[in-house]
Amino acid sequence: MKDDRLEMQDPRQQYPASPFPQQPQPVPGLAQKMQPQPDRGEQSYIGCGKLAGRKALIAGADSGIGRAVAMAYPPAVGDRICARRC
Repeated sequence: MKDDRLEMQDPRQQYPASPFPQQPQPVPGLAQKMQPQPDRGEQSYIGCGKLAGRKALIAGADSGIGRAVAMAYPPAVGDRICARRC
């Protein structure tokens, strides 16, 4: 029995490919030009209630980790202030 683990393999072919087509855009890219539209969780995220009754000041809420924190702290759960760069 041949053991493929020890054979040289192309890592680009080892794992499943993305089901989405390539969508190159000039930098900075725009999410509204993508098909399908990216789901960042604004409508689909459901929290577990650990933040109920809390207040938060979220810096950098327009992108990256700040955006993820702002989504994890939904307005129905508590009060929040979201700050972003101008």
